[in-house]
Amino acid sequence: FLIGCEGFRVHLEFFISPESQSLLKVSQVNSINALKRGNNNPPPSILYIEIDSVSIDFADRHLPRTRELLKKYRRTEWEADGSHEPQCHNGLCGINFSKVALNGPSSMPNQVAALSGCFNTLLYPGCFTEEPKLGDICQDPKRPEYGMRLHSFGKALNTEAVVYCPTEIPNPFLFDVGKEEGYFNFFGEEFCYEGSRWVFQDNIFPLQADIKLDQIYCRLSKYLNLGWYDMDKAEVDTTKGLNKQEWPLELLHQMWMNLPPKTPKLAYYNAIAAHNTEAEEYSRLAGKAEVLDNSLTSFLRSIFSGEEAQNTIIVIRSDHGSQCLLAMDYSTQIERSRPWTEV
Repeated sequence: FLIGCEGFRVHLEFFISPESQSLLKVSQVNSINALKRGNNNPPPSILYIEIDSVSIDFADRHLPRTRELLKKYRRTEWEADGSHEPQCHNGLCGINFSKVALNGPSSMPNQVAALSGCFNTLLYPGCFTEEPKLGDICQDPKRPEYGMRLHSFGKALNTEAVVYCPTEIPNPFLFDVGKEEGYFNFFGEEFCYEGSRWVFQDNIFPLQADIKLDQIYCRLSKYLNLGWYDMDKAEVDTTKGLNKQEWPLELLHQMWMNLPPKTPKLAYYNAIAAHNTEAEEYSRLAGKAEVLDNSLTSFLRSIFSGEEAQNTIIVIRSDHGSQCLLAMDYSTQIERSRPWTEV
């Protein structure tokens, strides 16, 4: 709910109700899938938290609490002499990926790869001997999309942006798979992207989600007449006194705690606290990331101690490392290629 009067601050209230038409459909699909599996055990829930433009080094500097918490759960390895078996804290096993390759120069190709296994690139004529059609296979062995099928001509970025996908998966987008498997879905983008060509959802893949965070930002943007880059200027209160970086985590917390037991959940949240423009001061950027660090640490602790922790896969990652910091040569050229990824 969005409540406000001209000349006053905006007051925001939100909640997730466990009684909805979406949940009824989820329940029906899960009942059918349980019969197919021969048991009533739900598939694991998936919590996917992406923090835009964060390198490993940036995370060490400005998200130290989250890094330290995740380190506590990292799986220990075998000792060379066999004296120490692998162990995990409280039965929860974490893995830190120190080497992660980029799939492209910006957010979109890396998000597409992470959420679908597909490859977002430009239409390369060498892949095909004639005018390409959807479903055609790239025939050029020198290309990274070799052997993949042409999935779509995207509207994103430019008219030549296209997506190649693995041939054996008809509907590779994670949110399509989630719907087919009976997951309750949350898609969290921290700005109003209506009509935007800078996102993959609804440009490359039609988005099926039960809850869409961008709807809150679209209402705020229209009410306050602010663009998404200016949303930090908005003065907004919530009943719990949450700041704008805590809203998505509160919604996710409600989703994990309030939905009926054994409801499989799929959530993707793209936090832009560390996403910067060339004109943004590094100190301000770091400050926003450190506010997120406090909130994210508290949120993860609650998930780790919850009843569904043993049946939840949590991915913490960035699409690419720090960017646009033109005055910081090391950050621009080195950190960009070192995105933060832990599971």
